[in-house]
Amino acid sequence: MEIREGYIQTEIGVIPHEWHIQRLHSLVRYHNAGIYKKKELYGKGCNIVGVSNLYEIHYVGGQEFARVPLSEQELKQYSLTNNDLLYGESSLVRDGIARTVYVTKGGAGTAFAWHTRRYSVDQKALLSKYLYYYLQSRPARKHMMDKCIQTALTGINTTEYFACPIPLPPLAEQTAIATALNDADALITQLEKLISKKRAIKQGAMQELLKPKEGWENKKLGDIFEITAGGDYKKEFSCDKEDNIHIYPIYSNSLSNMGLYGYCTYYTGEPNCITVTARGTIGYSCYRDHHFTAIGRLLVLKPRLSVDCFFFSEYINNKIKFILEVTGVPQLTAPQISQYEVCFPKEKTEQTCISQILSDMDSEIEALEKNLDKYKMIKQGMMQNLLTGRIRLA
Repeated sequence: MEIREGYIQTEIGVIPHEWHIQRLHSLVRYHNAGIYKKKELYGKGCNIVGVSNLYEIHYVGGQEFARVPLSEQELKQYSLTNNDLLYGESSLVRDGIARTVYVTKGGAGTAFAWHTRRYSVDQKALLSKYLYYYLQSRPARKHMMDKCIQTALTGINTTEYFACPIPLPPLAEQTAIATALNDADALITQLEKLISKKRAIKQGAMQELLKPKEGWENKKLGDIFEITAGGDYKKEFSCDKEDNIHIYPIYSNSLSNMGLYGYCTYYTGEPNCITVTARGTIGYSCYRDHHFTAIGRLLVLKPRLSVDCFFFSEYINNKIKFILEVTGVPQLTAPQISQYEVCFPKEKTEQTCISQILSDMDSEIEALEKNLDKYKMIKQGMMQNLLTGRIRLA
């Protein structure tokens, strides 16, 4: 591979020639493992972050975690300070090993628990915020994955973690890189909060719109819909991807990607139907406006009456609590679901009016989620370019 002028090949890839690489341990000022406290002591006291919290956060900055009583000496030894970094020494999943978070001013004073390790680096050579972003990069994650030890839990020892090679741009460039990525994170966080707010608004609207009103009627689902279960997966007629032959989507009981399993040459479901998951996470409804094939006992509700299926799909998801038999694998059958009652407007036009309001809200949320995915991809591209020096900011 041809290397651009001004760049050099290193163990972590091509970087600018004025950057240099140091092992993380040579830049660490101090580090220590978290405190162990018995579970029965948790309840009141100091805010304390544990290894399980590291999967959910990107920084420690004033969040509320569990609380545990600590002595003054323990507070002094196990309280986090601004610019500290914190990582998990063990994980239930391999990808979670050495998950590192950054401590802001708001996180100062929070303690850290067993199986987490706190450390501080020399800010005159390596900015904590720059290091935090670099440790998310592919070369750093590869190092952690290669060095992890697989037992009952996946773990990494301190020596291997701190052996990670770190590219060191000039301090001004580290600052510029960290600032750019922090701005991208701020935009992503802002959008995530907006999506959460829009979902809460929709939830409130549904509670009001689906509340029974004068003139609404009660019927069993079996009286409104013909309910059948999906068939077996026919591999010889199916494909993972859509093509000119395999044009009909296959839906299963999975929740991911709205249950999409693949594509096939035939269909069993008509447009304007509802599918309801019947195994695993049961009772999740999706409106289907196209031909499709249902597999794996996925329930299909085909209307017997002139009704708005989108309305009933939303109603099932938000108003019906399915009760399952405790024995065996949790499942929902056609005879079971057919006995559940729904309360709905007699006039289809009123059903459609409610559906349109909820559909418009869904469209707005979907558009925001697409933007969120786009911004996350942009951030990944920024990381790949900025943390390797392909694009220079200083």
